[in-house]
Amino acid sequence: MKKRFTFFIITSLAIFSIVGCNKKGNSSSLNSNSNNSLSSLTSFDSVSSSTSDITNGEKKMFEIHALELKKQYGDAILIKYGDYEILVDAGERDDYLTIRRCLDKYVTDRRLEMIINTHPHSDHVGGMTTTFPFTNIDSIDYIIDTGYNYGAHQDFQKNVIDKYVAKGTTHLTALEVINNKMMKDFKISDDLTLHFIDTGFYDKASTANLNDTSIALYFEIGNTILYLGGDGESSCENSIMNKNPRFTKSSNQVIYKASHHGSNGANTKSFLSYIDPDYVFCSSTLASVNSLPSFSVHPYYGAISRMASFTKEVYWNGINGTLHMQTDGYSKLEIVGEGRTLNYKYTDENDNVVDAPIEEEKNITYFNSKYYLEGVKSAGWNDYR
Repeated sequence: MKKRFTFFIITSLAIFSIVGCNKKGNSSSLNSNSNNSLSSLTSFDSVSSSTSDITNGEKKMFEIHALELKKQYGDAILIKYGDYEILVDAGERDDYLTIRRCLDKYVTDRRLEMIINTHPHSDHVGGMTTTFPFTNIDSIDYIIDTGYNYGAHQDFQKNVIDKYVAKGTTHLTALEVINNKMMKDFKISDDLTLHFIDTGFYDKASTANLNDTSIALYFEIGNTILYLGGDGESSCENSIMNKNPRFTKSSNQVIYKASHHGSNGANTKSFLSYIDPDYVFCSSTLASVNSLPSFSVHPYYGAISRMASFTKEVYWNGINGTLHMQTDGYSKLEIVGEGRTLNYKYTDENDNVVDAPIEEEKNITYFNSKYYLEGVKSAGWNDYR
C-alpha cells in the first residue's frame, strides 16, 4: 500500500484528506475558501516575491509553478529550489510576456541555471524564441534540447541559444546528456537530483513523431518524485518502461505532469501504473472560452479517467489557472491556484447556462469542478476506464 499523504493549503489550519480511489482512499473536497496567503492571487504581479518565503520552518522548499497560458495547448513550468531555477518549456509565441513576468518574479538573482526545451513544437518553445523574456536574466548555465532545430526552435536557436552560448552558456542535446553520467543524474544539491531518462527516441528527431522525441526527466528530493515527460505519447512511454527500471517506490510522494497536455494518446494505464502518481497536473487551457464543457478536448476524459484509477488529486490550468506547488521533499505537497483567466459555462439546476465560478474553483480538483460534475459527468462520461 502506498503511504497516504494528506493535502493542505498554504498557511491554512485546516487539513484535508487525499481525494482518491482504490489504494488512495476517499476524502472530502478541498475547501476553496481557505484563508491562505496565496489563495487570492490573480496574476504574477500580485504574487509575493517568491513562494520560498512560505516555508516549513527553515526548510528550503521545492517549488513547481505550472503556468496558465493563452492557448489550449502549451507547457511552461518553472522549477525553483532556493536560488536555483529551471525553466521547462515556454508555451507559444504569444506567451512571451507571461514567461517574462514569471522569470522576473522568481529569478531574483538574475541567474537562470537551466532551460530545458522538451521538443521543438511551437507550443513548447514559442515563448522563448526572443530574448524579451530573458531581459533581466544575466546568465544561463545550461540549455538542453533535443538537438533538432525545427520550426519555431530555429528562432530560439538564433535569438537565445547562440547569444547566451557566446556569453558562456553550455548547450547540450538530450543524447549528449544521456551519454554523460554526471549530467544524466545531475546533482543540484545534496538534497535534490535531476534525472534525465533515456527514452530511446533522442536520436530519431528527424524521423519519429516529434512528440515521442520529448525529453523525459524526473526530480528527486527526499521522498518526493516529480515526473515531466513533455508530449511523449504511448510509444515513448512503452520505450521508457522497457529501457529503465521503475524509479518510483510505493513509499514515494509522486507528482506527475500529464503527458501531452492530458492526451488520450499518452497517459496509458500501464505507464500510470509504472509511475503510480499521488498528484497529477495538466498543462493546457480551455479549448473554447465561454462554452460548455467537453470530454473530447485536452485533457481528454479517457486519459483523465485512467488517472482517476490511481488518484483523484488531478489539477488543470483550465480549472485552477496557474498552479503553485511546493514541498520540502518530505512534507505534504501544497497546491494553490491563482484562478483561471479564461472561463467556461455550465448548465445549472434550473437549466440556465451560467458562468462557472472562478474564485470557488481555483483550488479544487478536476473532479470537484462544475466542468466535470455539471458537464462531463452529466453527459455520461463518468466511467473510470
